[in-house]
Amino acid sequence: MKQKRERKQVDAALEPGCLMGPKIHPTLQNYAGYCLSKAAMRGRSLVDSELKAYGVVAPQYGILSMLANVGSMTQVELGGYMAIDKATMVRMLDGLEELGYLKRVAQAEDRRSKKLVLTKKGETTLVKMSAARNRAEEAFFGILTDKEREALRAITRKLLQIGD
Repeated sequence: MKQKRERKQVDAALEPGCLMGPKIHPTLQNYAGYCLSKAAMRGRSLVDSELKAYGVVAPQYGILSMLANVGSMTQVELGGYMAIDKATMVRMLDGLEELGYLKRVAQAEDRRSKKLVLTKKGETTLVKMSAARNRAEEAFFGILTDKEREALRAITRKLLQIGD
């Protein structure tokens, strides 16, 4: 019963134009940082809801995507790229390894250092996860025109340069 109710909530949330959670008070709508944070949380919630069927959350999807696109790397390298602390990275990798999506392979030159390698199961499931993530992102960003989406990407990339 609980799963059925959760699925209905996910389906409702994925309808285009649907806003998850309460409306934001006009006073708070004037604070760009607050709105960016809330928008990111809503988008992440949609993605997580779609990825739940595969036993992962958005950052774990990001890990698999990085390994698929960049190739095998160490936990430290991956954590640096994704700005994820060591403890959190270990927990996420443990979950992905338990699901059979990746494996840790000892290095010949330093057995303490492990390379992360995407498994066949990880590769095939990542294709399905990507479709799920795309559905969630389309539901979230569907309100924007193509021009607005590109502007958002450009602005976001620019904001992410702060502090680099």
